[in-house]
Amino acid sequence: MRIALIQMMVAENKQENIRRACAKIREAQGIDLAVLPEMFCCPYDNARFRAYGEPDGGETQTALSALAAELGIYLVGGSLPELDGDRVYNTCYVFGRHGERLAKHRKAHLFDIDIPGGQRFMESETLSPGGAVTTFETELGTMGVCICFDLRFEELARCMCLRGARCIFVPAAFNGTTGPAHWELLFRQRAVDNQCFTIGVSPARDERASYVAYGNSIAADPWGNVLCRAGAEESTQFATLDFDRLEAVRQQLPILSARRTDLYELRERVPTKPPAVRTFAAIYDLVRQIPAGKVMTYSQIARLIGMPNYAVAVGNAMAACRDASVPCHRVVDRNGGTKAAFDTYGPRTQQAWLETEGVVFRPDGTVDLTASQWNP
Repeated sequence: MRIALIQMMVAENKQENIRRACAKIREAQGIDLAVLPEMFCCPYDNARFRAYGEPDGGETQTALSALAAELGIYLVGGSLPELDGDRVYNTCYVFGRHGERLAKHRKAHLFDIDIPGGQRFMESETLSPGGAVTTFETELGTMGVCICFDLRFEELARCMCLRGARCIFVPAAFNGTTGPAHWELLFRQRAVDNQCFTIGVSPARDERASYVAYGNSIAADPWGNVLCRAGAEESTQFATLDFDRLEAVRQQLPILSARRTDLYELRERVPTKPPAVRTFAAIYDLVRQIPAGKVMTYSQIARLIGMPNYAVAVGNAMAACRDASVPCHRVVDRNGGTKAAFDTYGPRTQQAWLETEGVVFRPDGTVDLTASQWNP
């Protein structure tokens, strides 16, 4: 299987990014599969994700599906901001040789990093996490896909390979701190640990961007050899995946087949969803447990109460309630705090929005915790 790794610059204009990505794939002759970078059509910036986002079936997906069918190739479509109601996901779509959608992976592990003197980036301030292990089928076998920070979690890679994945495709955007330290190491490590191929595709480095990607798109084989590696600039790299070689490695050094499942076991768990309806009283019982003086973001509060996809809604609800027993003054967001957000948008705007979510207001404008049912 011949793979094209498309390392491209990401511009401000979404349509131009889509056009250039398609053009670069067309230039890659004689390939079976092309891989685009993480957030290839959108600047890697929390403030941009929603504005550049699109729902299922959006313009980026339509263009990639059509291109896959036109060229008769598989296309791992990097990632893009996927809009689903109030939520935004970092999502990779995979298309087959006839343009059919084979897989959709939502980034499961959000990139929250704060290195003193280095990079700070908190995806959870904007994005919601996915909840699935993702593989897809080709005529050459099962393949896996994950996104960037997902690769740091060996359990996820192993789950894909236990499903039969022979290659793991990873649209990614490491930075100037984590890239030199861990990029090649991780791709070679995952390939050796799971006796599979690994493919990582990054945006090209743009020193003017708010987030500077490392570049260095890479392919590694099951023995840990680097098959190709880009530099920082725009380029298209090619790798040939020899699956006979993969099978030979697995036979000669039996790691997957020699696991001691009588001693230990790794298995997938079916993701659990929060209850469709929850009372405000139950939510606030958890929120009231926040220690005095502890500052928490909306996302951290949402994770605390087991509803990580509804961080903004949690903050809005807390602001509208104005319950003295709830430490609203300790909850901060990018607007400067819950009270500031409430005062900016006004009680009536918040009340109308929350009423559509099942919140019951008393005549005096406070929330009736007992009567309210929150069905996000």
